[in-house]
Amino acid sequence: MPYASTTELATLLGRSLTTAEESKATLTLELVDLAIDEHLDGRVADADTTRLVALSAGRRAFLNPDGVRQEVLGDWQASYDKSELLTGQERRLLDSGVGITATRRRRHGSPRIIADVWFDTAAGDLVV
Repeated sequence: MPYASTTELATLLGRSLTTAEESKATLTLELVDLAIDEHLDGRVADADTTRLVALSAGRRAFLNPDGVRQEVLGDWQASYDKSELLTGQERRLLDSGVGITATRRRRHGSPRIIADVWFDTAAGDLVV
């Protein structure tokens, strides 16, 4: 099920969508859904958070699909934003929607720090 609908996107835009825009909106929201799913990586975020992030990213991608940040018309020039569907703030919202601050993913590796030195987690000491 999509995180946001084309009707919600049209409401956010403040206007009705034409038939061509309806197709564009559907594809845009599908791309945003994929980006959200990739970021969540199997975690489940709260439905309101994912809907709001999908609408925010969907609106931006719908209105500015090329990511143009600045244009100059005389001797035409353009600069572009990096091509990411989700901003850092949207990623943080998704992370807070799954409680990532309490269950942050940790990398697990060897308890060995350097040769012949170990860290005793129970005592909190280095053991040589």
